[in-house]
Amino acid sequence: MADTEKKRLLVLTADAGFGHRSAANAVEAALLETQGEECTVDIVNPLDDPRVLPVLRNSGSDYDRLVREMPDLYKIGYEISDALVPTAMLEGALIVMLYEVLRDVIDRFRPDAIVTTYPLYQSPLGALSVIRRQHVPLITVVTDLATVR
Repeated sequence: MADTEKKRLLVLTADAGFGHRSAANAVEAALLETQGEECTVDIVNPLDDPRVLPVLRNSGSDYDRLVREMPDLYKIGYEISDALVPTAMLEGALIVMLYEVLRDVIDRFRPDAIVTTYPLYQSPLGALSVIRRQHVPLITVVTDLATVR
């Protein structure tokens, strides 16, 4: 199959805690091993874009430091993220902060499907889909151990 006929998969990740990057690399390896003749895979960390505010761009190193040095503060933040109002506020802020960067990444790679290993991209990607009226299938890889009800 020619490269132009291959499905293009875009894997969006971040380097917060490095589990997200490991998951992205594992997804890429599995796809190339099982579907390499039929697809191409690109891994991108949108937070590396210089247009991203430093508070997000530095979240990888800040995350590691926060977990090590202030685990109680991390726990509070994690628990608050389950509440409706703070989550809605965070999602709105992420849409504003990441919309243009994610739009440009999608325009550059023109994926047939997107896999994300970092949950903060879900809301901005959803907003992009609605605003642009373009549906690109989105698959989310959950990297945290959790109980799903």
